[in-house]
Amino acid sequence: MPSTPLPPYSKNVFWKAYEIATPTFRLTPVEKPDMSPYLVHMTGKNEIAAILAGKGNDDAADAGQGFLRAGIPEQSHGNYHAKVVCFTESPTFAIDFFRYRVFRRWQNNVLYGIGFSKSHLVENGVLPSLYLSDADTKRIVALYDALKKRKKEKLFKAGSVSEQLQEFFEGVYPLCTPLLELHPTQGFLWEREWRYPHEPGFTFDHGDVRVICCPDDERKQISKTLGNAAGNVTFVRTWSEFSDVTDYLKRQEKKWALSPREQARAKTIKSAEALLRTKTIVLHTLEAYLTKLVRANDELMKANEVKAVIKRDITKLEKRITELKKGDE
Repeated sequence: MPSTPLPPYSKNVFWKAYEIATPTFRLTPVEKPDMSPYLVHMTGKNEIAAILAGKGNDDAADAGQGFLRAGIPEQSHGNYHAKVVCFTESPTFAIDFFRYRVFRRWQNNVLYGIGFSKSHLVENGVLPSLYLSDADTKRIVALYDALKKRKKEKLFKAGSVSEQLQEFFEGVYPLCTPLLELHPTQGFLWEREWRYPHEPGFTFDHGDVRVICCPDDERKQISKTLGNAAGNVTFVRTWSEFSDVTDYLKRQEKKWALSPREQARAKTIKSAEALLRTKTIVLHTLEAYLTKLVRANDELMKANEVKAVIKRDITKLEKRITELKKGDE
């Protein structure tokens, strides 16, 4: 990635020299600050040990594998019962925001996380959540339940449109999450959630792990659990990264902000632009009115010409009638 800023468009600038062509799933915060090449499952201290040990999946425990058990998302409401494994695509430096946003995340000391390559998880069926309005989420849940009931009762034929709809909703239903647009805190869009929509959960090789979020004094034990796979893992301290980045942004706000002189100038320009827009609208209105007047004047002249012709015709007819009357006498 070039270290110099991309200049304005010019025929003398070779855009390819500045192009960021990294595939979307591999974009890093260096290329686009709000992107991450990882998907991270956040959890607690005791839970991360159990996950890496493969607890809950007997086949994984002795095979260098871990297991993430599927569960119903916390923000789900009503009769939504899909069990999924949740991940966040938030960059690691933004993840500690979760503890500041939700009390229970802080209470449970959610400093721990297991991250995987986004490309790898997509290949294994992990997809972005579908954030829908509360009303649309309820509709999808209701339609899914109704079609599921009809299928169970064998009320539609194999290959029918109803069966195809059922299969479609089976794929969409586990990914749905309410936007909670009417909730005071406006929902959980900030989680940037992805889901593995299958039960009982997600089994992974230790070699698939790319990121571990944990305090420094936990690294040794986690590395021991991972064995040789630990060499491919980046250990991060999400709370430290979050503080570093937010502190930096707070400092930069003053540098990025306009000076009082620049603010006054910007305000003057804004006022002038607003006045210009008003004057332009008035001008266009007057021009349109004048066009109507010109057209009306043309019509008036034509009407006067027709009027003069008609008057001449009337005069001639009156004269002819008078002459005809004299002839009868």
